[in-house]
Amino acid sequence: TNNSPLPLWIGTRPGEVIPFQFSIHKWAAPNATLQHFEFIADTTDDPRASLAEELLSVIHEPGSVFAWNGRGTEGPITEKLCQHYPAGAVELRRIADSCRFNDPLRRFRDWFYFPQMAGNWGLKSIAKSILPTNPYDKLKIRNGVEAMRSYERFLDTPPSTTRDALKEDLLEYCKVDTLVMIDIWRLVSKLATNP
Repeated sequence: TNNSPLPLWIGTRPGEVIPFQFSIHKWAAPNATLQHFEFIADTTDDPRASLAEELLSVIHEPGSVFAWNGRGTEGPITEKLCQHYPAGAVELRRIADSCRFNDPLRRFRDWFYFPQMAGNWGLKSIAKSILPTNPYDKLKIRNGVEAMRSYERFLDTPPSTTRDALKEDLLEYCKVDTLVMIDIWRLVSKLATNP
């Protein structure tokens, strides 16, 4: 998301949280192949309607949607998309409710703690604390603030190899964020079966 004090799109307010990108890993079963889908708004038009439409083209069948801090972030943001894509409001609300209900952060706060976390239950903190290697170390964009700034540069950059590189960096960062949840789930599942 972006919440620039200077709105990037006509019709948006200073500081308003606007989603511009998503990464989704679909995983039908523990042994199933992961499918990855991604979207990034690459025009100066308000991205919410096109993002919502693309989101619904990916999540169009029943199933649980998991999002780290889905209760506080992805759930409310997805629900607000209903205003910008009313044709998909019913399904967007279903996704928003699933994000809120299936929020792994809630379970981690209740049941897990690793000393390396130092009191931080953020996805990146947990990833670097329990995964064999930190998946964010090799990325050019490593956190949400860098992603927002890179996205603003991306929109301001004319078509070029620089713009293409910024886009790839943004997509890779978002992809790692969703893949890390699966990596954490796999590791925790092993701990549960092999304490």
